[in-house]
Amino acid sequence: MTGPFSVQVMLADGTGMNLAPGELAPGADGRLRPVRKSSVVRGQPNMPGLWFSSVMRRHVGYESLLERNRMVLLDFAADTAGYLEQPLKLTYRAGGKKRVHTPDLLVWRHDGSLVLCNVKSSENLGRGSFPAQSEACAQFCELERIDYEVLTEPDRQVLENVRWLSGYWGVGTEDSPAYRAMLERLLDQPGTIGDLIEASGEHPVVSRPVLFSAIWSRRFSIDLNEPLSNDTKVWLTNAN
Repeated sequence: MTGPFSVQVMLADGTGMNLAPGELAPGADGRLRPVRKSSVVRGQPNMPGLWFSSVMRRHVGYESLLERNRMVLLDFAADTAGYLEQPLKLTYRAGGKKRVHTPDLLVWRHDGSLVLCNVKSSENLGRGSFPAQSEACAQFCELERIDYEVLTEPDRQVLENVRWLSGYWGVGTEDSPAYRAMLERLLDQPGTIGDLIEASGEHPVVSRPVLFSAIWSRRFSIDLNEPLSNDTKVWLTNAN
């Protein structure tokens, strides 16, 4: 058994705080900030950067493209209420030595549950210190009664589609005549992207962004496992 564990988080005012066992869940409500910032070093193999999160309404720092891809999918996921990058420092003893690990993401869901995540490529899951770090995180999360996940590479086609749709998250739909026309069309039966653009009564330059925004916001649904085209089938989300 690894442990005992201690946890340090960063508050919004830049103050570090140590959490007692059981305090993580009540504190992970948006008042926390990353415990470290992503840095760029010449010659480093990973590619850090910033992703503007439509859920968090701010730029979120990622330390690899795999982390960024996972953030894209978190923004799209219906159960994501928010997330924080590099959310905490986990200190513990293992093998008679003090260890410190910073997990990649802390995700809170709309149902109030929490998920602590490490993001790692499939080829690196068994390399270096990660297996021991992951085991420590799993034991810590079991004690905290929160979920733990290791996130690897997402499906390429799903990611490609979601990344495309993410470019339209800020397009308004509620006051759009094109959206109302497409919604009315789908109330009868599912249609294709081409059908809906035609039914919108607007030029595709106007109606296409509205349609993609409606898919991004999950008002409309598609099969994300297939490439997007004018023949892509669209239906109302939760429609029977």
